[in-house]
Amino acid sequence: MDISQIIDLFHVHAGEWWELLLRLVVACLCGAVIGYERSLRQKEAGLRTHIILALGSALVMIVSKYGFTDVVQMYADYKIQADVSRVASNIMTGVGFLGAGVIFVRGGTIKGLTTAAGIWACAGIGICVGAGMYAIGVIATLLLLLVQIILHKFLPASETMENNIITFTATDHEVLEKVKDYVITNGIKVITIETKQKADKSVYVAMTIKIAKNMSLESVLTMMHDIDGIKEFSFSA
Repeated sequence: MDISQIIDLFHVHAGEWWELLLRLVVACLCGAVIGYERSLRQKEAGLRTHIILALGSALVMIVSKYGFTDVVQMYADYKIQADVSRVASNIMTGVGFLGAGVIFVRGGTIKGLTTAAGIWACAGIGICVGAGMYAIGVIATLLLLLVQIILHKFLPASETMENNIITFTATDHEVLEKVKDYVITNGIKVITIETKQKADKSVYVAMTIKIAKNMSLESVLTMMHDIDGIKEFSFSA
């Protein structure tokens, strides 16, 4: 079986065959651009996920447009029609469940919303390219990349801070007040504080704080070690 016979199996002409292959490649490239940025930020959905998502969306869209032409032609007398928009809408619905998999709650805050939204948009870009709308797909990719990079960089600090939980045992309540003052002085916002008095008069403290993403774990550990009267200190991101 030569290439022309294989092409005939897909009910497309040689020119259309290479056109469809190009759509798949462009969709993969668009997904790779978005996924690479997510991988750099060590997000749950990275390079491979976005490439596969864009490729799958483009593939299903191509099948929706061209996969049923033989059936339509065979039963033309019965006025059978193929609704390609129905498949596209189902793709977006299915991707919604995939996006839900990267959303989770940690430290009293919801994480993964931006990545989930990016996954949903990436599917839309794959559909766009699969439908042959190259310019719109590429422009949407660039816009999404700009949003991810520029807004992340220039948003106010309050919009780019993450919740973390620190637990420690203080020798007394005075040490706890010292910790609170020290934390606030260093630009860290205290969200919640839970305390428990121990039998030896020491105080167990679980404190939810909001720190900027550019603040390292080492700096927080150093800050806490500088305070006298703290023992059994732990930090969770």
